[in-house]
Amino acid sequence: MNQSGRHPLPLWQVPAAGDWIGGVYEVVGEIGSGAMGVVLLAVDQQLGRRVAIKFIHPWLCTSDFREHFLREARAMAELSHPNLLSIHAFDFRDLLDFKLRMEFPGADVECVSDGQAALDALERNPPSVVILDLMMPVLDGAALTVQLRSRSEYARVPILVLTASGGPNEWQFLSSIGADRFLVKPVDLDDVVTLVRRTIRESAQSDDFVGACWPRA
Repeated sequence: MNQSGRHPLPLWQVPAAGDWIGGVYEVVGEIGSGAMGVVLLAVDQQLGRRVAIKFIHPWLCTSDFREHFLREARAMAELSHPNLLSIHAFDFRDLLDFKLRMEFPGADVECVSDGQAALDALERNPPSVVILDLMMPVLDGAALTVQLRSRSEYARVPILVLTASGGPNEWQFLSSIGADRFLVKPVDLDDVVTLVRRTIRESAQSDDFVGACWPRA
């Protein structure tokens, strides 16, 4: 929070013209901004039509706010846009994927929805860094860490854990199963990038691949 008591909008969360969102929407430019966030004009390249995408300020994005905003947006859309196909909520994993691709342009970034899918992705493409959520479905972050550390090919791969809680006891547990570092949610994506860069530098590995594993909300 700055001295005026307002949170500055993190510019890294707002794609610029020419950027892609979710592999479908190509950003044309900014329509406007306000107290809740920024509205972008984009083109849905699958349907060939223009769409509006609203990026909400991250400090507003609690689970209750997200649900309220989506209900309101859908209700308004039914009245004003009867031909609207869908309203899509981009979650933190989408933003993390965009941020990593922007900061590591030569990297192969792959984001998946659960721990088993993460394990499959890592087997296809050995990573330089693994970012995971402790509460991933199917195979949680702790179980995935244990599996990775049990294999010689992943013994030295840095593992960064994002968790909703924190403290000495949790870090002692994560450290004991092989995690290298952890961040407590909600996290700033710039902090994630800084941690990735530091980890890569310290491990003396190239950053030609960054594996990012994050669950859907």
